[in-house]
Amino acid sequence: MNLDKWRIVARLPIASTVACVVGFTTPLLAQETDQCAGVNDILLTNGKILTVDENDSVVTSLRIRGNTIDSVGGEQGDVSTCTQTIDLQGRTVIPGLIDSHVHWIGRASRPGHNVAEMDNAFSVAQAIEILQKKAQTVPEVDGEVTVNNFITAIGGYSTLQFAEGRLPNLEELDAIARPVYLSVGFGGSGQTNSAGIAYFEAHGVQVSEDGQVGQGGRDALAAEQTFEDKKRGTLDLMAWS
Repeated sequence: MNLDKWRIVARLPIASTVACVVGFTTPLLAQETDQCAGVNDILLTNGKILTVDENDSVVTSLRIRGNTIDSVGGEQGDVSTCTQTIDLQGRTVIPGLIDSHVHWIGRASRPGHNVAEMDNAFSVAQAIEILQKKAQTVPEVDGEVTVNNFITAIGGYSTLQFAEGRLPNLEELDAIARPVYLSVGFGGSGQTNSAGIAYFEAHGVQVSEDGQVGQGGRDALAAEQTFEDKKRGTLDLMAWS
């Protein structure tokens, strides 16, 4: 069985190279020595290994030799000093997953300092905490507000994930020491704070007194983006992922 299906990547930690092992923290029992250099011999034991074969079989052990799955379930043969044995302690192993619908380029090139971590906020308080942390890395406003001063969270999350069922409001966002633009969609209306209201009004975007931004908020920010801004956004997303 070839490992292409399992998406083994040599530079990842061993738990990741084999599969997605939920909660795995067990150290490798075998240590790499000069004798074992270049040897790829991995034995997974005592787990729930989803083979995704035609019968959806679940086995307890799996052996990898070189770049090939040597055996699945049953007897795994002799174990040498070069065998890296992982006791899964009942944990589950799945084949590597390929997600072809992540919109990587679109997410990496969103205007402003986009906060991908908003995916992990489940209350307004958590959202504010994430935004405040991001503000520490965003340039202070020096004169006129630009896109490079904005903290943004554009798409990829929902108000339904927040306990309050809404985005942070104007007063709550004013606790952030940078202009902020939040939008659960990818080009529709959004929410800003006092530091952002003047910017959007100056760029012809309708903003209410309570900071609700009409259509065109993202477009106004994107119009000021430079290639360097997009490079920085890409590196930020790579670091987060």
